[in-house]
Amino acid sequence: MDITAGKLLQGDSEVWRVTADSMAFSFSCQASALTFAAKLKERIDAPHSLPNEKPARSNQESSANP
Repeated sequence: MDITAGKLLQGDSEVWRVTADSMAFSFSCQASALTFAAKLKERIDAPHSLPNEKPARSNQESSANP
């Protein structure tokens, strides 16, 4: 998924926009937009298991329980 953050000018004010494919989210400050974009990317990139699959185990868990 392509996630971007950028500044838009609307009248006299700045608006920060985060886009993720066809979705768009607006923020009043850069910090909020960048934090949201980073968290969204982190969640999308996180391992996910499909139904009827065992959840992915972290390296720490797999080395502790061979």
